[in-house]
Amino acid sequence: MISAVNVRPQIKVFNPVFNKNTQFATNTNNTTTQNLPSLYNNNKISPHFALSFQANSNINVLKAFENLDESLKDFDRHKNFVSLDFETGKVKVTNNKNLEKDLNVIFNKFPVLKQTVYRNNSNNRKIIVHLLETTKELVTDPEFQKLSPSDKRLARICSMFHDAEKRIDLPDKGKNHPAICAKTIVREFGKFGFNEKDLFSMHQIVKNHHWVGQLHNCETTKDTIALEFKDCPDAFNIEILLSKADIKAGGNAKYIKDFSGIYHPGVSSEIKEKIKELQD
Repeated sequence: MISAVNVRPQIKVFNPVFNKNTQFATNTNNTTTQNLPSLYNNNKISPHFALSFQANSNINVLKAFENLDESLKDFDRHKNFVSLDFETGKVKVTNNKNLEKDLNVIFNKFPVLKQTVYRNNSNNRKIIVHLLETTKELVTDPEFQKLSPSDKRLARICSMFHDAEKRIDLPDKGKNHPAICAKTIVREFGKFGFNEKDLFSMHQIVKNHHWVGQLHNCETTKDTIALEFKDCPDAFNIEILLSKADIKAGGNAKYIKDFSGIYHPGVSSEIKEKIKELQD
């Protein structure tokens, strides 16, 4: 079950969600009936049962994210055709019913993912496939296995949401989507019940998932990246894996080669040292 401990990051809040309700990391011990699922209001069942229903629903969603580790191992866009039926809102995956089941659980809980597909119209399959291929690259990376269970959970979620607001139909291909997606993930998982510490980490990971390209193109510096993660140092380990997975999922050999130098251990180690210095 998700921890509901309310831990504040050591910087000022960055999103209106925090200003409106600083106690959004809901604790089931103090939740009022106003925040209960409609099941309670419609059927007049006990608040205790309604809260259990909500908790079980959340557990099922987390399990669906966790199941991606296994169901994505053999994912192949040419064998597992993925699509979203606009009329029923259901995800279809050929030759992989387990993946289909888990994606529908996730998409039903977070309709923003469906909206991303709808906005991109004919590119819908491309968007879904990219999210899945990025997540596959992430969870099959040997370094992913070294993460703690809680960091693995954040990594999977960030991977599935890193392009949740991308608009590839725009002239600039939605270049500012990392910052928009970062706000989206805070809004969605704030309602879900994640604590502020995790939300802040997820925000920084998604917001900065283009750091490799920006560093390569001299659009940012190692000092700036370190500053972004000084209040969530463990999140930088996830950031490294997500960015690498995102680039590999792009499938462009030249693109991968151009940025491979950024992943030299010396680069990430130097940034980690800078993060540590900022904390001292």
